[in-house]
Amino acid sequence: MLLRIFLLVILFLNFALSDNKKPITLQLNWKYQFEFSGYITALEKGFYKDAGLDIILKEYNNNIDVVGDVLSGNIDFGIYSSSLIEIGSKNPNLVLLANYFKRSALVLVTNKDILTPLDLIGSKIMAGGFELENTAIATLLRKFAITKKDINIVPHTFGIDEFVNGEVDAMTAFVSNQLYLLQQKNISYNIIDPTNYGIFGFEHNLFTNKSFALENQDIIRKFIEATNLGWKYALENPLEISQLIYDKYSQAKSIDALMFEAYQIRKLIMPNVYPIGSIDPILLEKYVSDMKLESWIDKGFDVKTVLFDNLMSNDTIFKDEHFAYLKQKKQITMCVDPEWMPYEKLENGRHIGLAADYFELFAEKLTIPIKVIPTTTWDESLQKAKNRECDILSLAVSTPQRREYMNFTKPYISYPLVIVTKMDKLFVTDIESIITEEKLGVVRGYAPFDIYSKRYPNHKLVQVKDVKTGLEMVRKGEIYGFIDTLPTVGYEIQRHYIGELKIAGKFDDLWQMGIGVRNDDMILLEIFNKLVDSVSNDDIQTISNKWFAVIYEETVDYKNFWQILSIITFIVLLLLYRQMQLKKYNDALNKKQIELQRAKEEVENSLKTFQTLIDSTMEAIFLFENRYCVDVNIVAVNKLGYSSKQEIIGKTISDLVSPESLEIVKQYFANDMVEPYEIDVLKKDSTTFPAIVQGRFLELGGKKLRISTALDLTEIKRRDKLLFQQSKMAAMGEMIGNIAHQWRQPLSVISTVATGMKFQLEYGVFEPKEAIKDLDNLNDATQYLSKTIDDFRNFFKNNKFKVEFNISEVIQNDINLLQSSFRNSFINIDLNLDDTLYIYGYKNELTQAILNILNNAKDAILQNEIDEDDRIIIVKTYKKQNFAIIDISDSAGGVPESIIDKIFEPYFTTKHQSQGTGIGLYMTYEIIVKNFGGQILVHNKEFEHNDKKYYGARFKLILPMGNK
Repeated sequence: MLLRIFLLVILFLNFALSDNKKPITLQLNWKYQFEFSGYITALEKGFYKDAGLDIILKEYNNNIDVVGDVLSGNIDFGIYSSSLIEIGSKNPNLVLLANYFKRSALVLVTNKDILTPLDLIGSKIMAGGFELENTAIATLLRKFAITKKDINIVPHTFGIDEFVNGEVDAMTAFVSNQLYLLQQKNISYNIIDPTNYGIFGFEHNLFTNKSFALENQDIIRKFIEATNLGWKYALENPLEISQLIYDKYSQAKSIDALMFEAYQIRKLIMPNVYPIGSIDPILLEKYVSDMKLESWIDKGFDVKTVLFDNLMSNDTIFKDEHFAYLKQKKQITMCVDPEWMPYEKLENGRHIGLAADYFELFAEKLTIPIKVIPTTTWDESLQKAKNRECDILSLAVSTPQRREYMNFTKPYISYPLVIVTKMDKLFVTDIESIITEEKLGVVRGYAPFDIYSKRYPNHKLVQVKDVKTGLEMVRKGEIYGFIDTLPTVGYEIQRHYIGELKIAGKFDDLWQMGIGVRNDDMILLEIFNKLVDSVSNDDIQTISNKWFAVIYEETVDYKNFWQILSIITFIVLLLLYRQMQLKKYNDALNKKQIELQRAKEEVENSLKTFQTLIDSTMEAIFLFENRYCVDVNIVAVNKLGYSSKQEIIGKTISDLVSPESLEIVKQYFANDMVEPYEIDVLKKDSTTFPAIVQGRFLELGGKKLRISTALDLTEIKRRDKLLFQQSKMAAMGEMIGNIAHQWRQPLSVISTVATGMKFQLEYGVFEPKEAIKDLDNLNDATQYLSKTIDDFRNFFKNNKFKVEFNISEVIQNDINLLQSSFRNSFINIDLNLDDTLYIYGYKNELTQAILNILNNAKDAILQNEIDEDDRIIIVKTYKKQNFAIIDISDSAGGVPESIIDKIFEPYFTTKHQSQGTGIGLYMTYEIIVKNFGGQILVHNKEFEHNDKKYYGARFKLILPMGNK
């Protein structure tokens, strides 16, 4: 039993699901070809499937009535020609969804003797039955007063043989079809295109019936969007889609013919001019106007009645997502102002007034009720809105305070603010002075208090309970005046204060009031914006007339006539004087506005120039507020691999700096440090580049901002690496020379021992004791060679790990490598080393740095031809405070003072081009300063050694001895 129930449930679900996913049919109006590539592409590329649509394309045959099948509901969508508009003018069930060809594809192909439409008179034309009835060609013939009696019409075979054989003088043709066949056969022809005579078609139209449109709005929109994507893809990839059509749909046309058609179709769609599928109102109105002139369409027909978008706006203003939201919402809670007539009021629990009439219109379009939450004051209504007890406020002005908890729709009621005083007060001409001089009442919680209390800090505004309380205080003289909108005070004065109170002045502000919607519900805001948009001008006028019509007494009180006349005369004179003053002020204001406009243009030009300068720098520039990026220059956008400034703005420093550099950046931000420092900048693709960064804080617009600049060091680092490698190679050349010197003696020993032993053996004078002694010498020589190889290998070992090492050991190794070379050059080396000095760093790099200095000293001694007895290099090491000092002096005569400050620059050398590259001392400087964090100093000095004075260069290497 349970199994049967389970199977029934499965069958029911399958039936339900299959019913929900009923295929949607599209009837084409011709055979499969590139003309329908947009739909074919959308189907084959999965655009329909991605939109949740199951689409079936139906090819045309002679038994199909495209329009009839769609309007009857047998087919969901159809494609048809421009005559669809004429059909729609007579059949209200037709709905136009999209238009793809912005001009007619139908032209007249003629022989070489027919050049203009007038030349067609008396000719034989091959045409389809409908092609001369309601098309652009028919309009063209009518424009030149050519009737069917003036031409001989032959039924169209939809081929070209009759034209090629001369059986007809002209034929109708589609630019995407027959023209290709004519060109393939090299047939000469002329074209008469209606477009060249100002007659535009409106071809390849997608349509449906009204019932389907009303019931399937979401499906239609998805279908159009997916179809447009299909067209876009097909036009951008014509060869691929032509091959697809040929392989899967129809081989009636060759690939070349389909490609020709694709080229022509693109010219008809004009995707670079019109959005694909759009219905251009100008083209449509022009086409309809031409049709009306030809009397094919009734002159009273409004083409908007057949448009889908217009139908939807008339039928419903909501989308499916809005209906789903309302269904789940159940009801909308609303707070109102309980005492603010004529705008609104709560009377016996019923919402009445101007706003209430608008909400009656809104309620007709909503599918759920609006429940009014009763309050006794406006202040209480605002509080309930803050507490989310009300979803909406019926009528409110948007202010900064309210926007903290409410969003606001477009205004649907707008009126000026006015000031009410007693009758004996003068008219108010200067609102600002009256606010700061006199007590003026405003209802507590109303927007005027929020706005004007901030605008005029020295105000004398008094908050009152409600409008009636405020007006009563004015009547009693407790306050000078009362501020509210014109309808509100006009309503109350007309009913309660005629002859006692008057409107004495108007503010420049127009009070615009909309619906306040809780700011955590964006869909509800969309719904009420659509409701506001849906109110017609007639509805607005009807509601306004209901509440603001003035009723005048029919009898005249002659007793007060002269008094009233005097008051009117006084008012007129006052208004004239006021008008003169206003004219004077306006003239002055216009002059000021011209000056301000000129100043504004100058400022804008300056800003553009400044922005151009900022974007022309080498550095990437960032502006941070609270570690959030608020602006950048275009250099930063390009360096970090972003496409626009907006992609970077809003990111934190954590998003722009590598994790390894983040801590140092935070320290600079926190301590307001301005010294430049090196970090790795993080790009959009998560790669990094080295940069030198500098920043400082500044005050701008009352905000504390940090401006930071970053200079890309990638190229500099690359060049440094290259220089280092060149320096290494130069050192290698020196080392090979040194090894050659050092190997000569041991190799000579080996050769001598081997030759001697061979001689002893040959002549029988071999002495074992002597042989053992010779073999010991031989072993010493080979050990020396082995040690030299190890020294050479260690020097060039690419070891990038920091280690703790002894300085004396490094210097001794360098001397070992150079001793043969120095000995052959008669250069003495004197060492005075402190064997207790250890530092932490790259051992091989310090080896190279010292070698560079020693080799430079040797080259200088030889270049300056110093006497062999005076050739000396002294190397000392010692500790000073927490630094290890390496002191190297030579007797080469010193560095010329004119160049001594340049010797550490890259490529600077005093040697011949064949002897020096100028990178040795530069790399020494880089190693000591950057890699060891030390210093290198050089100066010329006279020194004494073994009671003899010498003069030469003195290099001092200062290395920190800190722990790891």
